[in-house]
Formats: sequence, structure tokens, C-alpha cells
Amino acid sequence: WTLLLLLVVAIVQSPDAVTVQAASPSMSLDVYSFGAVGDGAVDDTAAFQKALDACRSQGGGVVQAPAGQFKFLGELTVPRGCTLQGTYRAPPSHNIGQSKTERVDGGSILLPYAGRGNESGTPFITVLEDATLTGFSIFYLQQNNDSAPVPYPWTVSMSGNNPAVTDLECLNGFNCIPA
Repeated sequence: WTLLLLLVVAIVQSPDAVTVQAASPSMSLDVYSFGAVGDGAVDDTAAFQKALDACRSQGGGVVQAPAGQFKFLGELTVPRGCTLQGTYRAPPSHNIGQSKTERVDGGSILLPYAGRGNESGTPFITVLEDATLTGFSIFYLQQNNDSAPVPYPWTVSMSGNNPAVTDLECLNGFNCIPA
């Protein structure tokens, strides 16, 4: 792996001055170290959230999600000063007509299941102030392209000042990111 330096800069304004704060890029955690499986069958919600909470408790940094198909039966919160980073550096492309399992492969793929049928439920991922979500394909496997879409809550919600979402692809979602 090439070490990527991430510098999150937040500008906090006061009446008299502007202060620049930087999140520590030195701390990097891997979701597999917290019990993630990435096989598309085992629920990885708790492992991801444990890694994100550890990042927060150590003052911020990066939580890496290497290639894998990560199943989620619950929701995630990316805490302030933390980045949840997948492998994609640009959204991947997919061929029309492939089977569901062939459509997405080879990178960090998040497979949400929570909230099916409840458009007003809790978003799959909430990105808090000064936090970042980057480098993922989020794929709703339970949606059927041959019928009307089933409602789900928003895929990503951003809260506070300076949350960031980059290099993200939403496939078969009902609502991706409110703008």
C-alpha cells in the first residue's frame, strides 16, 4: 500500500481571526483488524463502527477498508476528524446486463440492507463535521431492476461543517445523498 497523506483542514472563524486546524493523518486503522470479514455474507456493521470509534478516541485519522464485499445490517457514523477510506480513487464502471454478483467486484463494496421499505429511516452512513467518506461503491443488492424500486432511507447524510464525500458510487439506491 502506498501511504496516502490526508490533510483535513477546517477553518474556524471568530470575529477577530481565522484559525486552521488539521486532523492527524498519522493514525491509520484497518477494518479487518476490528473483525470485518468482507465476504458479503457476514454482517460487518459492528467491526466498521468499532474501527471508526477507535479512530475518534485516538484523535482522528483514517480507517481503511481494503477490497471486499462488506454486508451491513445496521448504520454507520463517521466521527469528526476521521476518514472512512475505500480502495476506489474514482467511481468504477460496470457493464449493463451483468448479473448482480458480477456488477461490482475488485474494490471496497458496501452492501446495505438496513431500512428496506422505510424511506424516512436512519441513513446508512452519517458523515459528521470534519469527517470524510471516500473510495466506495455502495450497492443495494435487494433492489430488483425488473420491478419498482423499494424505498430505503438516504444512503449518506452529512452533518455539521465540512463533511466530505468523494469518489463514491451508489448503485440501486433509492436516495443517495440529499443536496
